[in-house]
Amino acid sequence: NRGGRVCVVEKARQVKRFKPSIIALCVLALITAYVYVFERKSDTEGARLRIFKVKKENITGFELNDAKTGAAVSLAKSRDGNWSIVKPGRFGVDPDELNNVLVNFADLSLDRLVEANAEDLVKYGLEKPEFAAVFTLSDKTQKTLFIGYKNPTDTFYFVREGESRDVYTAYAYCVEGVRKDVKQLRNKTILSFDKNGVDAFEIKLGGAVSQFVKR
Repeated sequence: NRGGRVCVVEKARQVKRFKPSIIALCVLALITAYVYVFERKSDTEGARLRIFKVKKENITGFELNDAKTGAAVSLAKSRDGNWSIVKPGRFGVDPDELNNVLVNFADLSLDRLVEANAEDLVKYGLEKPEFAAVFTLSDKTQKTLFIGYKNPTDTFYFVREGESRDVYTAYAYCVEGVRKDVKQLRNKTILSFDKNGVDAFEIKLGGAVSQFVKR
């Protein structure tokens, strides 16, 4: 009837009147949800997991032991701040490889805590770890990183610290930055000199000699 029709029209007008308000509320809810999720993500990233709280400047020496091959290499920093390999022999050190080890150890990026106080370390390769990195700090304390198996996707290693049985996954690229041997750490420079001080040089190849002079 006509009265019913008027009632329906009036309700339609009311819905139309409140529609902008409903849209505004929906937009506000979406913005609030976005900010909440974004801030939670930022907080998580800022409080990322770490095993060690170490500054690389405070590291005075380290030893890397590969139980799989039986190889070990030790490096030490002198009082004047220069690093050298002291075991298995005395060699100069590659500065880039050295920095790689120090940075990745001091700022080791962890993915997550896999198991706290794990009863079975064997399944992680951490009962008898195949690789151990022992770092000495300026206050004479030591920090030990044990490296176990890789995870099934080869993106992480299982790791633990010293006597702790807490098992973490650490990013493979960071772990491999620490997992070095003497061949990688040794300075491979054959001849060191100041290139700006060179006035002339010659290259002998077979019976041919090529001479070069700076003008």
